[in-house]
Amino acid sequence: MVLAYPGRHSIRAGDDLDLLVSSGAKFEVLIYRYGAPSRLLWRSGALPGRQVPTGNCVDEWEWPCHRIPTSSDWPSGVYIAALYELPDDSMARRSGRLARLDAREGRALFLVRSAQRPSQLLYKIPMSTYHAYNWSGKGSLYWNSVWCDGPPPGYKVTLRRPGGGIGGLVTELVDVYDPESPRQTFAHWDAPFITWLESNGFRPDYCTDLDLARDDSLLRRRRLVVSAGHDEYWTEETRAATEAFMAAGGNVAVFGGNTCFWRIHLVDGDTALICNKVAGASGFAPDEWSQIRPEEQLTGVAYRNGGGWWRGPREAVGYRVTSAAPWVFAGTGLEVGDAFGEDRHLVGYECDGARHEWGDDGRPHPVGPDVTPSNFQMLAVGELTEGGWHFTPRPPTSVANAATMGWYRDQRGGGVMFNAATTDWARVLRDDQVVRKITRNVMASLLGLTSLEPCSP
Repeated sequence: MVLAYPGRHSIRAGDDLDLLVSSGAKFEVLIYRYGAPSRLLWRSGALPGRQVPTGNCVDEWEWPCHRIPTSSDWPSGVYIAALYELPDDSMARRSGRLARLDAREGRALFLVRSAQRPSQLLYKIPMSTYHAYNWSGKGSLYWNSVWCDGPPPGYKVTLRRPGGGIGGLVTELVDVYDPESPRQTFAHWDAPFITWLESNGFRPDYCTDLDLARDDSLLRRRRLVVSAGHDEYWTEETRAATEAFMAAGGNVAVFGGNTCFWRIHLVDGDTALICNKVAGASGFAPDEWSQIRPEEQLTGVAYRNGGGWWRGPREAVGYRVTSAAPWVFAGTGLEVGDAFGEDRHLVGYECDGARHEWGDDGRPHPVGPDVTPSNFQMLAVGELTEGGWHFTPRPPTSVANAATMGWYRDQRGGGVMFNAATTDWARVLRDDQVVRKITRNVMASLLGLTSLEPCSP
């Protein structure tokens, strides 16, 4: 068995990659840029292997390091290191083809940031969420026997272990709607969205959420930042950088759900995460964003107003259009009252909502005491029933939980936040023409590529 992890999850094109490896035999490394299509950019030849013990989930594993050169002309992207023990007659290895995008061993994921002029489009990979669910070392932020007294106090996981999107164990159940890969992996949500982006002519630069925590200058000269799938864990710095970006006129599109639910803290020279998830007498944990600075102040919606359905087949819920916004729905054939996505279980496995009531105009409107921006426009709603959906605690209310797709314009600098509000948007994007058209409309409008720009509410 060969296992590996990168010393850094993100490097600049032309910098060396430190790949830390445990292998009981000689091995070879093939480096691919994932995309449409994936490309082999480098292969190592035979390297000496050494089998070393696995570590715990808290401390850096400190495995033997192999330094791999990169070129300054490598394009920004998500890169996969595929490792094969030798001798190995694998057709994938011999042909240079990337096989088994998702794997529990023999893979490591890292990002390359561009050394060239930046793209106006930046795609953010949720590395913190990958590692929150990473089970390598028999612990994650969902079960962990080690409590760090801090400051800050909480459960801790190291970023320097196998896993983090690929190549490690995952604390997740099989998704009945996409059993090819576990949730909380790169293959499950980010890969299909990136494939769609690059197949449709978009050329983003890539970064991780941890990059934004360390260096908010990555947002300079950007017009649109995109997040997809499950971007659940945010540092104070990542959130502050995103808010400042919108205040300066930058746009954000979230094609995911359960976004910005937990606050995390980078420690040990930014090589480990801590999150305090232990609920107190209030029923809430200290690192729930809802108790610090509610996430809907940024995203427009929150998981506690939506819900999750984690086990087995879920209730079929799609979206019902509540606003005839042409910049979103142009070319879809949808009108107010029409539904889409129900046959594909578009809403779930986790989704976000805005508390709302239906007005005399027949449209839903956000209501207090929530902190959703007052100019948030509800584009479509997916009502959730009591049966099977998990709802987080909140003050008593007569308002039902519902997934809420919508948008608002930042009143300080004019930046737009669009939120699709469901984790499964990327899964359905693969072959649903309505979801594809909506995605293209939103991307093109927020990048300024079409005249269908959102009007101020």
